[in-house]
Amino acid sequence: LWGCEKEYETVTRVTYFPDITVAGAPVVFSPQNAAYTDQGAKSTENGKEIETKVVSTVNSSVVGSYSVNYSAVNVDGFSASASRKVIIYDPKTNTTDISGNYSGDVMRSGTRGYKGNPVTLTKVDGLNGIYAISDWIAGFYDVGSHYKYGPDYRFVGYIQITSDNKVVLLDMANPWGD
Repeated sequence: LWGCEKEYETVTRVTYFPDITVAGAPVVFSPQNAAYTDQGAKSTENGKEIETKVVSTVNSSVVGSYSVNYSAVNVDGFSASASRKVIIYDPKTNTTDISGNYSGDVMRSGTRGYKGNPVTLTKVDGLNGIYAISDWIAGFYDVGSHYKYGPDYRFVGYIQITSDNKVVLLDMANPWGD
């Protein structure tokens, strides 16, 4: 098999992937019912600014965790994405600082129990009653379970203690994705 004509040429060139820079902190706290204004993001391709698309799920009237997602596509169709977490909290918080190390007990499915697992509450700077929690399920998969999966399997997140001493889940990462 042979041919006399050149049917195509191989073209090699450099592709510059989009680079997205999110302005401000990756996690932002905002009081319930206050207007939330995002600081935005800037996308570039080889140093030149390109369009950034923004999709936000923030509902400032409902306490909880929301995402602001940024995306950009370069001239060759390759995309990049970045995000910010926005946590809406009840402004009526407890002013007593309860940050510290605690001991947690876990009973799983009524059959497996683990006692004395470490749980740490760390006060979020500048906010009364808002804490980062080291593990919502008191180290069950990290140190308590006979599997001992390790720290990548902690259910980290944020809680709020309200002015009437209720514990409110603001955000929780689930390493299993369910």
